[in-house]
Amino acid sequence: MHLEQCSSTQNSVFSGLSSDIQNDLIKSIAQVIRDEIKSEINFAKFVSVIADETPDISHREQMSVIFRYLTKTGIEEICRFFDVTLERGADQLSQSILEIIDQFNCKEN
Repeated sequence: MHLEQCSSTQNSVFSGLSSDIQNDLIKSIAQVIRDEIKSEINFAKFVSVIADETPDISHREQMSVIFRYLTKTGIEEICRFFDVTLERGADQLSQSILEIIDQFNCKEN
């Protein structure tokens, strides 16, 4: 009965396109992808980490970190960007890089 009432009005159509649902879906997909990347990196024997810091067009300092590792199908590269506007010294940048390496659990690789 309730479904009949809902289907008789046009305003009750569920489209799944609200911003909250889209954001939840994007966050969930991103987490699955991050977990898969972490798994691939942990399986790799060797991991190369490349980091570079530069200002973007809005003059905010950002650091790019690239992970390169070998899988069964070839070499993979993953690039992530981090805002380091407040952490521009060598000690802070190196600490940020070590924290990123810890996030991907690849210190031993």
